[in-house]
Amino acid sequence: MTDTPMLAVYMITYNHQDYIDQAISSVMNQKTNFSFQLFIGDDASTDGTFQKCLHWREKYPDQIVLLDASVNVGVFANAGRVFDACIQSGAKYIALLEGDDYWSDPYKLQRQIDILESDDNIAGSYHNTEFLYSDGKQKPMKKSLPTVLQLKDVISKYAPFHTSSFVFRAKHFCRPSWFKKIDSVDLAMYVWHAQFGRLEGINEVMSVYRIHASSLTASENHRVNFDDRRVVLHRMMRGKIDHVNDDQYMKLIQFHEQNSLGEWRKNLQKSIVFFSPFLEHLPMDVKSFRMSLDAEIINCSIVDETQIRAQNRSYRYNKHFVFWNKWQWKRMMSDLTQSTPHTLVFIREEDFRAFKKLVGPINAKVILLYPIPLENLIDEKKRFVDIISLDWNNWDDTSKLEFVRNWNLLNGDREE
Repeated sequence: MTDTPMLAVYMITYNHQDYIDQAISSVMNQKTNFSFQLFIGDDASTDGTFQKCLHWREKYPDQIVLLDASVNVGVFANAGRVFDACIQSGAKYIALLEGDDYWSDPYKLQRQIDILESDDNIAGSYHNTEFLYSDGKQKPMKKSLPTVLQLKDVISKYAPFHTSSFVFRAKHFCRPSWFKKIDSVDLAMYVWHAQFGRLEGINEVMSVYRIHASSLTASENHRVNFDDRRVVLHRMMRGKIDHVNDDQYMKLIQFHEQNSLGEWRKNLQKSIVFFSPFLEHLPMDVKSFRMSLDAEIINCSIVDETQIRAQNRSYRYNKHFVFWNKWQWKRMMSDLTQSTPHTLVFIREEDFRAFKKLVGPINAKVILLYPIPLENLIDEKKRFVDIISLDWNNWDDTSKLEFVRNWNLLNGDREE
């Protein structure tokens, strides 16, 4: 395909020889008035899956891209390279389908793209899905599906719809490395995209999700670690989006913590304070930066000379007693996160100035997302030994991605 497709279909597969034909055919049989391309990542299957994928690519050489399957790279890395290919295609939208599921309505894509094209304030589209069990029994995921979901609706214990039904705008795509710590990547994706606009659905079954012995949700590992990984999910997402939903997140966190084994603490040993007075209006690159950091985020704003707001709570400080304020700062952080924040990020110079006046130097790394003169930086290092200043707004996308990647590696994240 020489022209840029309107939509890219993401598909990962591993040892799905009994299902892959139906999955691919359900994509290629879609009736649309726009172009689409299917990107398949086979993770070095040991059965006949790859050979079947080759056959389909030979049949549709302009529409199917089959990624190299010579080495098994694991689910997370395999998914990453398929998403990369979808983004690099230049497609406006991305649809999701795994190699053991299939779409059951040939007009699914057309109907969803019609919805998305009708209003730029719609961030994604979904529909109902049928569960197909190994004994042949079938039942819909939802008896009835709401046709509009806001951000607060997708911050939930369980996914409001299945991944095989989701179509979203590629320009909002973000898949940080810490996603490998959770099973429920779908929930994280839904929340991330819902902050950019409402999600609109179709209350009809248009995809089928197979539940079989090798399904992730059927594994013993998934069952045993379910609550711990949900704690990681919700504690991480809690600060990476608009923080007005903090109370809602706290209820979810408390629910899963009481049912967990406590293993989640091993994956949440870093926290960052992010200062901004206008969190819901952050530019996309700063939202992605915050999302991509492998740490809990505490969103803060300095209300006035005696008050700091963190998440949805306000804390009173004393403008004349910095030493007391340091104690108050530690108390505030202990209320909000399990680990003392090791990094403070400031978007605006006035917030940094106010913090210095109110709390003063603390034992943490300071990142200023704006440039300051070298002589000022040298002077600041007398108080904040570990401080850096970035000309973030003038960096290109590659530089920003590299900074986040290096930051995560230096702070304990190891990409797989």
